[in-house]
Amino acid sequence: KNQIKFELLTRAALNFYNTFLRKLYDTKAFNLLTPSPVIPSDWIDTKGFPKLGSSEANNHLIVLANYVCESCKLLNKELADLFTKYGPNNLEITFIPIGNSMGAEAQLNKASMCVFEQDIDLFWKFHIALINEIQKHPKLSKENDNNKINDIILKVSSGTSINRDKFNLCISNKNVELDTRISQIKIRFNFLDTSSLPIFILNNSKLD
Repeated sequence: KNQIKFELLTRAALNFYNTFLRKLYDTKAFNLLTPSPVIPSDWIDTKGFPKLGSSEANNHLIVLANYVCESCKLLNKELADLFTKYGPNNLEITFIPIGNSMGAEAQLNKASMCVFEQDIDLFWKFHIALINEIQKHPKLSKENDNNKINDIILKVSSGTSINRDKFNLCISNKNVELDTRISQIKIRFNFLDTSSLPIFILNNSKLD
């Protein structure tokens, strides 16, 4: 009797899957979701990148983005709302500037890191102001106008109390150390598909 019952239940479940569930899945009425695998901690070392919140927080969100990608420009309000909701004791946000080693992405990433090297609080003010300013230039990612990009950086940095001499020295072409560090970020995170940004990693798991 148990064997017959098992066979009937198995066939009923298989039939249910092959008809109703399969039909829903084929029409994309629902998606079968699996949890993202945990990424080893030593693969996502965030030392040397700007953070917001407490390192003792229960949740750690890593954001890999840059100032040129369209979706990245929409993050300000969402991340601010998230941080306000959970607070610095429950959420730490790390921003990692990632992008091409040349062009607008590289220049803007370098500028933000130069501000970060001076002061973490100044960085977040600069970061938010830079995204707001770049939203006024929708074609920036397709342009190689260094003067235009430098004008944007100058305008935004002028609204902060950064040390201008240190900033100019940091952002200059002579700062090979910072150029190398920024260009190696892609190599450091080569286990991720960075062709589509932003990328979110929450508590060592990549979010879809």
